[in-house]
Amino acid sequence: MKKFSFMLAAFCCFLGLSTVVSCSKDDGEETSELQRVLYSELGLPDDGSNSSKYGISDEDIETRAKGMGVEAAALKAVWKVDTGGHGGFLANGDPMILFQGHIFWQQLRTRGLNPQNYVKGNEDILHQKLDKSKFVGGVGEWERLERAVAIHEDAALSSASWGMFQIMGFNYGKCGCKSVQEFVSKMKESEVAQLDLFVAFLKSNSKMVEALKNRSWVEFARLYYGPTEYNIYAEKLSKAYAALK
Repeated sequence: MKKFSFMLAAFCCFLGLSTVVSCSKDDGEETSELQRVLYSELGLPDDGSNSSKYGISDEDIETRAKGMGVEAAALKAVWKVDTGGHGGFLANGDPMILFQGHIFWQQLRTRGLNPQNYVKGNEDILHQKLDKSKFVGGVGEWERLERAVAIHEDAALSSASWGMFQIMGFNYGKCGCKSVQEFVSKMKESEVAQLDLFVAFLKSNSKMVEALKNRSWVEFARLYYGPTEYNIYAEKLSKAYAALK
């Protein structure tokens, strides 16, 4: 069976900002300015990848695309743009994550906690606004997450983007999970499991699926990546789809 590789991409130099890590993959219910952070565009250390162990097949993609009524090439185009080609795991077997301190701020607030009470000594993992200088990449992101878990587990797990599609933990419900812990557990299973969570996330928004089905890249990008830079992502999706046809 033909495998298409999910190896980590070469470093990129562009930081993409918009919604979701989706329409909320990366925002947060209280965010007034929706912002999306793509790990693949940050130029961070990736610490290698064991994607060959966890690889998924063309058949895996085709089966799930058929289940949504969309072209396999359309679903692959989203993968190519969204992941930058990187896999879902680090070399040590942990899922790829990006811990986002500005989301942690919001998640603590939604739980009735004052983030200011926890800032001292945690300035790199807890801040009110997006600050890309706080990202370290690779296993360093897990070290940051563990410190946040010591403050509040649910809020911390909800504040990281997970796996090859970098879905925010707070979207666990849209991925068909009953808790963020269940979401994280599935993220740790395999890249196929990560693909299933991603497909569930897409299916949680019928307009998003319809746009993907019709290859309406501008509309899909607006719904999925948010209102800030959707035209840029629409062009990337269109080019990725054309290259796959």
